[in-house]
Amino acid sequence: MTYISRSVGANGGRNQHDDVLTVQQMINNALSNRASSYQQLVEDGSIGPKTINAILYVQTNIVNLRRPDGRVDPEGLTLRVLRELQTPAPGSDSPATPSMPPGTPAAPSTPAAPSAPPNLNGTIHLRTNARPVLSEYTKSILKLAMRLAGVDRIDISSTHRLVSDQARIMYNDNTTAVAEGLTVRAYRGYGYGSAGTAVDKVFADNVGTLNEAELKQKMADEISAWLKKGIRTSKHCVESSQYALNNILDIPYSGVDGTLRDEFEQVLLTLSNSFNKRKYSAGLIDLEGYSQHKLIDKVIVESRCWHVEIPQDNKPLPAI
Repeated sequence: MTYISRSVGANGGRNQHDDVLTVQQMINNALSNRASSYQQLVEDGSIGPKTINAILYVQTNIVNLRRPDGRVDPEGLTLRVLRELQTPAPGSDSPATPSMPPGTPAAPSTPAAPSAPPNLNGTIHLRTNARPVLSEYTKSILKLAMRLAGVDRIDISSTHRLVSDQARIMYNDNTTAVAEGLTVRAYRGYGYGSAGTAVDKVFADNVGTLNEAELKQKMADEISAWLKKGIRTSKHCVESSQYALNNILDIPYSGVDGTLRDEFEQVLLTLSNSFNKRKYSAGLIDLEGYSQHKLIDKVIVESRCWHVEIPQDNKPLPAI
């Protein structure tokens, strides 16, 4: 992975020689492979109007920043997108050796082990009970987050829920809580509202009296009764027409590489209008224009998953 130590470009860029040279090389690599008429920057490590204009071109036409500023920041969105656009030099069998952050100790000289090429498209895997209803817009946002975090695959454990799905989930929560000697709220790590509390009470009042199928049906009837009053037990459990306007999904922590959960959570929270807390990450990251231009409405960090809400408003994404 290619790094720069300080900002490069206009608007307060520090413009250290090696950093400017790195950005010039990355832009030349990215644009020469996408436009035959592109005139290569002189790779001299000196900042000037041509380099700044090239940065602005990338930010405007590829990254789709709302407010291009002509500056590339360490770990900013422009640099992350440029990384995605790098291709090996003609005639090479593999990408060039990645440069490391300043101060990184040199690794011992050992033969490089063969590795599979990265999955640049990303894999979104739906687990058994997740219905295949996510829009292409939602998938594109998830894949953007994956790329920015370096995540190759994520699992989705829940999307749109029918009433029967919601009853099954709440039945399983209550059954497991009883088996572990916990309250259902303690087991979940959060509480439902008035509708969910009423459904949990149906379980408590009838467990041991009704069999599993009967109890699930009684819980489903309670969920339906609240829906008729316009109150949802869960944001997942809505009419299909409502879900189509706002995709709700759960990404279990176990569905993301454990070494990358910190970075993935930082990206999710940075892209979101609001979130309740952090589980793996210490803070947010700089995604330049996307720090203001939010693609996700809400992320709720739960005990076992990230609950994500994505309005279907078709905001522009970087053209990676």
